[in-house]
Amino acid sequence: MSRIVGYPPADYVTPPFPALYWPPQTQQLDGSLYYLSDIWRFTLLWTITIFAIVHLICASVALAMQIGNKQTNWLYMGSVPIIYCIVAGVEALFAGSIVGLV
Repeated sequence: MSRIVGYPPADYVTPPFPALYWPPQTQQLDGSLYYLSDIWRFTLLWTITIFAIVHLICASVALAMQIGNKQTNWLYMGSVPIIYCIVAGVEALFAGSIVGLV
């Protein structure tokens, strides 16, 4: 299999997370990802970040809906954010992997 000249560039370094091109962190203008593992990691990290934020907001709404209810309901409410974060992680793993590998 022949290699395309200049792909990836000889001085290629994986751009740092959180962005492909983030001027305060990088000197180069090329913010491209060339390797499948880099693409998968970048997509997975952003998917986990976004899913975690959305699920924690939903957990906050679920906890807010319990205000004014019986005291016994609050016994189990501490597990709601934990369960939501676990669900977000599993969903993000599948979604990020599928999108990142396709």
